Amino acid sequence: MPVPALAPPVALPALARPAAAEGPGASLAVPQAPATAATRSGTKSRRAHLPAEHDVPWLYALSMPVIEVKGFAHVGIRVHDLERSLAFYELLGFTKTIGPIGPEPVAILDHPSGVELNLVLNAPSAKTPNILMDVPEKHPGITHIALLCPDVQLAQSALEAAGIPLSGGPIRLGPHGLAIFVRDPDGNVLELHQRV
Repeated sequence: MPVPALAPPVALPALARPAAAEGPGASLAVPQAPATAATRSGTKSRRAHLPAEHDVPWLYALSMPVIEVKGFAHVGIRVHDLERSLAFYELLGFTKTIGPIGPEPVAILDHPSGVELNLVLNAPSAKTPNILMDVPEKHPGITHIALLCPDVQLAQSALEAAGIPLSGGPIRLGPHGLAIFVRDPDGNVLELHQRV
């Protein structure tokens, strides 16, 4: 079977160097996007709704064609100890298929639903606070992953039987969602989400 041809690469607009600036914020000067036929004619790009402080170089690409994505390949989760993490994720139906491999190292867990987790085995401590969830200051990042679960009540019973407390829920999410939240042994948050 012939392999379909790839689309030609998209050329991003060249970034202009910022004008020389003085003062404490001089190193933070951000180049402005070059004018294009679309911006000169008044056509709005997908970043037109963003305030000026979000005018950063990587946003220039938002006026380019959308990159096709087919779904998640995997989710990487940093952990301290492989064996204690496996005990937790096996309760959710995951099986270690590869690893640890690589310089990090990484253990790959697969689930019958098609979800893949990569456990990145380089957390230095067994009990470090989750900086995204456990400190007052809010940092950018992924706060949790949500796994579809056909029956969160049954999942809650199984977690309780294993001695694993919920960290949140059960909570109704709109008219068609029900969720519980749990922490893995390293404090990473997982949502078990039932569509009702």
